[in-house]
Amino acid sequence: MAYTPAPVGQSHCRSKRNACALLRVATIFLIFSGVGGCSRPSSTAIGSATGPGVAAYNPDDVQMQYNPSNLREAKQLTDLPVGVQTLANSGPMKDRLDNTPTKFLVGGFNQSSAIVAYEQGGYVPGYYAQSYVLTDSHWVGSRSWRLQGRITELSDLILATGPSP
Repeated sequence: MAYTPAPVGQSHCRSKRNACALLRVATIFLIFSGVGGCSRPSSTAIGSATGPGVAAYNPDDVQMQYNPSNLREAKQLTDLPVGVQTLANSGPMKDRLDNTPTKFLVGGFNQSSAIVAYEQGGYVPGYYAQSYVLTDSHWVGSRSWRLQGRITELSDLILATGPSP
C-alpha cells in the first residue's frame, strides 16, 4: 500500500481515529495525574549556596546529615531559624500556581536540622516537604518529599517523611 498524503485541511488522524483518540486520552491522563508535572528531582539539594567563597556541598552528604530527632514544632514560618526562612522563601515557597501563593503548613527545627511542609496552590494543590541542615554555619537544602496529603502537625510530618536515608 502506497503512502498518500492527507488532503490540505485534513489530518491523518481521520484514518486512524482509534490510535489518535488513545493518544489524546493518555496525554490527558498524564497531565491530570501529575506524572509529567514536576521536573525537580526529589533528592536534589534546594537552596544550597555556591559561588566564590562558598563551599559546594555534595547533596548526598547533606542528605545524610538531616536528623529529624528532637525537632521543635513551628506553626509559622517566622518560628523557624532565619536562614531556613530565607531558603524556604527564595526556594520552594516562592512559587505561585494559578496565581495562588504557596502556603506554609508546619515545620520543625533543632540545632542542626529543620523541615518545612508547604502547600503549592492551584486548581489541584500539591503538598511537599523540604528539609534543611546546618553545615559550616550555613543552612542548606537537604531532602525534599511529595506528601500524600495536607499535614499540619509535626509528628505527622516526621512520619510522612520517614527515616533519614
